[in-house]
Parts: sequence; structure tokens; C-alpha cells
Amino acid sequence: MNSLRKVFLANNVFNGPIPSSLTTLPRLIILKLEGNEFSGRVPEFIGEALKMVNLANNQLEGPILRTLSKMAANFFSGNKNLCGPPLKECPKLSRLPPGPPPTQT
Repeated sequence: MNSLRKVFLANNVFNGPIPSSLTTLPRLIILKLEGNEFSGRVPEFIGEALKMVNLANNQLEGPILRTLSKMAANFFSGNKNLCGPPLKECPKLSRLPPGPPPTQT
């Protein structure tokens, strides 16, 4: 599989996390996984030749990694809980100090 350059697995009913075997393909240029039911976080891809990763319309969540943030927003659309460039910013975690303990009445 190390010689794979293009992987088209779009519009199936694949589910679960994106397989780690796809993230380690050194010559991968194009990966199309849109229209499935992949869930979890977007993994880090190690291929330096990677030009396009289409993850649209899955069930992915969390921040988009910086290495993928320059790709078109439509490659990530349809993932309700995915955030970060090129999509909307991720919500900031509140760092407010805890309030006083509740009083008993």
C-alpha cells in the first residue's frame, strides 16, 4: 500500500474512526472519504505529498489539524462538530474560577 497515490472511498457507509493505515501512506496525494459515517477526530496525516483530503459529510469532531487547515472549507463541511480553519473557530474553554459552593437552605 505504500505506493498508493489516490484513494477514493466516498459515498459508502464506512463508519468508526478514519483508519490509521490511510494516515501513513507516504505517497498519498488525494484522499476522498466524503459521504460516509466516519466519526471521532481528524487524524494527522504524515504524507508530505498530500494535496487534497475530502472529509465532508461525515460525523467528525474536534479541531482540524494545522496541516489540513489550508484546504478548502467544503472538504470539511457537513461535520457538525468539526471546527478550526478553514471552518469556524473552535469554542474557547471557559477559564472562569469556580463559584462559591451552593448554600443549603
